[in-house]
Amino acid sequence: MEYSDVVYTLSAKQLLVRTYFELGEILALDSLIDSFKIFLRRNKLISKSHKREYLNFLNFVKNLTILRAADNRKIAKLRARIETASSITPKKWLLEKIDALSNLRR
Repeated sequence: MEYSDVVYTLSAKQLLVRTYFELGEILALDSLIDSFKIFLRRNKLISKSHKREYLNFLNFVKNLTILRAADNRKIAKLRARIETASSITPKKWLLEKIDALSNLRR
């Protein structure tokens, strides 16, 4: 789908990333993350600060998918990185996913 406004495109892609993550569609999620990163790099209308926010978000989601089989120390380390990151769009959602991952370990 094509959107006339870049903000709509970014929001739709971010929502799709979150949806794929929630549904456990890891292959589709990996593909979307890669294409989203390319979109961010190529699009000249997006400010550097917005690009940084979305790239941080994508990197954290990618790390979350890898951590599903990891240990509590790595989960705590990722949580600390998310909490200290200054530019992440859905920080609350990421922290909720870390909490859910931590609860699975108990």
